[in-house]
Amino acid sequence: MKRINSFASISFSICSPKYYELLGFSKRVFFCFLLASALLTFSHSTLNAYLSPNGTATMKAVSFTDPSDTTYLTSSCSFATFQSGMSAINLKEFSGSFFQVFMPINPHGDLTVGYYPIDLQSSLLRWADMSSCWCYGDIYLDSYDTTANTIRGRFEFGLVSCYRRDFRSVSGEFTIGEEPPKISIVGENNAIVMPTFNFSVDLNVKQAEENFAGASVYVSNPFSLTQGAALVGVTDASGDVSYSSIVPDSTLPDNYYLRFWAVKENFPNSDTAIFVVTVPEGPSLKLSVLPDELQKLNPGDSVIYNFVVHDGDGELVEEANVFVDNP
Repeated sequence: MKRINSFASISFSICSPKYYELLGFSKRVFFCFLLASALLTFSHSTLNAYLSPNGTATMKAVSFTDPSDTTYLTSSCSFATFQSGMSAINLKEFSGSFFQVFMPINPHGDLTVGYYPIDLQSSLLRWADMSSCWCYGDIYLDSYDTTANTIRGRFEFGLVSCYRRDFRSVSGEFTIGEEPPKISIVGENNAIVMPTFNFSVDLNVKQAEENFAGASVYVSNPFSLTQGAALVGVTDASGDVSYSSIVPDSTLPDNYYLRFWAVKENFPNSDTAIFVVTVPEGPSLKLSVLPDELQKLNPGDSVIYNFVVHDGDGELVEEANVFVDNP
């Protein structure tokens, strides 16, 4: 947690009393608004809060008079959570039109992925000329991980203004922190393997669509004698790493799932790639014995048995091991 001595984005731009008189408000209303703004700014600026690193936002603003007329904007963004429980997205450093957009939400509990309405009375939108108004709408968090400082989501808001008719609505998305890497299996993601046979898996890791070098790849292998995750290796310059294992002799016929994921410092963990190993039922064998009649022998006599092995299709099976229980 960080103490934010001043979260400048919360302060309101205040026009002169004469401006409010032109709008029909008395000086008393103006000074009440000024006092309320100061109290709100003070209450947020002195609280402990989580403050994310800066991220980026892209958005589309729809004209108030012509819905087909749109303006595309970019900005930086940050996310804060205050001790009071309120959280907020702050957009600033716009490519045009706006100076700042402050969109607070009250989750009324732990903040998780989902929709949150913007708190109208605590919101703030300022244009480049420092005129301001409220905004209303919704924020949707697609992902929220303050430990890894990765927050992603979307927003849509309208403008509450009686004197500005620039835009009817604004919608966009924001990204804070690094994108999580994506791990994938190169080639087939399954194999049929008999007991005592080896198999191998080729893996590739990307981050932001680029090959991701230096990532540690781990595996959870049901065939391993060691429980838990095991290190496969570190990805090379191409983001590749390979893994090989063996199906133990005593493995029963079934589907077995190997799970792989990538980890690197200062990045969120990757998603999980699954490789399926199918251990089939062994082929049925039929043993024929000649002679097949009961043999009567005297002490010191001997007999020779001939064994022939066929598979389920009646084909001869070579190099089959035949065992005997001789009393």
